[in-house]
Amino acid sequence: MNSLKNREGLAMLLVLGYLAVLMTGSAVFFSLLNGTLSQAHAREESRYCRNLAEAGIEKAIAELRRNPAGYRGEQDVLLGKGRFSVEVAPAETPFAYRVMSKGFLCDGGMARKQARIVADVSLAADGRVALLRWLEEKT
Repeated sequence: MNSLKNREGLAMLLVLGYLAVLMTGSAVFFSLLNGTLSQAHAREESRYCRNLAEAGIEKAIAELRRNPAGYRGEQDVLLGKGRFSVEVAPAETPFAYRVMSKGFLCDGGMARKQARIVADVSLAADGRVALLRWLEEKT
């Protein structure tokens, strides 16, 4: 009888030990999974902000082709889940500009992440883009 109780007690300890190892492994797995998902979400948000900033560059090029003397940028243009702002400054050579664009990912009207692109843009006499060079990109 005593031997049976010892075996039952030992079996119970083994089962509890196995469950503790299983729970610890599960906790580690889900912690790693959560970290990976958080990193992927942050990368996706950065990419979204960069795309908004690129949209600002493209909008500036289109406006410069239409009205090179009058366009100097615009602020808080809504697009998708965010917005972009563009500043245009003439360079020393004719039809050359420095364009700075910021893309913002918004959450309830507040910007929670942003990206910035600075580019040099030169237009040919017929309005085509002769040169587009990214100088700086920050997220």
